[in-house]
Amino acid sequence: PFSRAMGVDEIAAQFREDPADESSPSRKVDIVGFDACLMSSVEALAEFNDAADFFVASAELEPGDGWDYSAVFNFMGRNPDLTPRDLAAAVVDGYADYYSNNPRRAGGLSVTQAAWSTGTGAVEAAITDLAEAYEAASTDEAGNYNLVAELFSAQSKSTFYNRRTENPAETTSWIDVGEFLANHTEQGGAAVAAAAETLRQALESIRVASRADGRDELVMGLSPLYTIVSNEDDWDRYEGLQWQAAERYAAAHPDDPDVEDLLQTSNKNRDAYLRWGRDCLGWAMYLFRKPGRSTIPQAK
Repeated sequence: PFSRAMGVDEIAAQFREDPADESSPSRKVDIVGFDACLMSSVEALAEFNDAADFFVASAELEPGDGWDYSAVFNFMGRNPDLTPRDLAAAVVDGYADYYSNNPRRAGGLSVTQAAWSTGTGAVEAAITDLAEAYEAASTDEAGNYNLVAELFSAQSKSTFYNRRTENPAETTSWIDVGEFLANHTEQGGAAVAAAAETLRQALESIRVASRADGRDELVMGLSPLYTIVSNEDDWDRYEGLQWQAAERYAAAHPDDPDVEDLLQTSNKNRDAYLRWGRDCLGWAMYLFRKPGRSTIPQAK
């Protein structure tokens, strides 16, 4: 009986001669495509390096009709000498054209689809370089402030996927990597800006086709999920510094009428963290420029 869904890594494993053996060679196909929501991510793409030459998926929620298979098969019938690359691009165009011609079938959803080469070696190297640039830029207080401001600004100006409301307070874990990278400035450091641009170019080099109808041309139709994830020591330090800051402020400003509320809130948050938050929560930093687009002043 069906008991659970398969993860992307488990799906990719089915292409191996022995799915249970990670060293087993893959039986490679031309194209892997997902007619499903939220599948065009860096991680999902990288899972199929050995399984296929091309990868097609949407970074957004897909309308209920999904892909236009009639358009795909008609394209194949009209073009008997087509290449896998041609077919991957045709899936993207057929999907986008269908909803462009039948907007009511989209159900109010933005239409996004993309095809990629699975040769992600340069992309993965660029992600590592950007992670190291982020780490180097945040070694002191001023650098850390500027980097956090840079990431917040870049994220807030990017296209969000799976966001059901225009309210910016609504959270979502999906943003478009093309815009996120293009929204960086040198506020986070020249090395960070250069590394972000290198990653953006690496992604551009493997993009076969994309349609993000009605959205900015910088939208890639790919979502970045690669992160630097906190460990327990990082999380403890992050929370502990907040409690410490509240205590120090209270000691330095005893006449502030808000001190009592500040300490109550800090104590409540600390209690929640120690009771359950440490085991359930954490933080992560997205690893991913546009010159001159800063909304937060640099620290001196």
